[in-house]
Amino acid sequence: MNSHQYEAARKTLAWTHAQAGKALGKSERMMYRYAAGREMPTGQARLLRALVLLRLCSNDRKFEEMLREIMK
Repeated sequence: MNSHQYEAARKTLAWTHAQAGKALGKSERMMYRYAAGREMPTGQARLLRALVLLRLCSNDRKFEEMLREIMK
């Protein structure tokens, strides 16, 4: 996932870099590095894409419920 794709995903999810980092198990600093052009590892990119698809296919409340379950 390149920096443009990462930024688009983050904006779709309406997340800060810190929120994205928490969901992916990375630091906020690492997320800024991805935004600046560092390539995101395949596993994390797939997870972020899946979260975007989940967000686009569900309403706000349902997405938040599912996200809480995933983050346990």
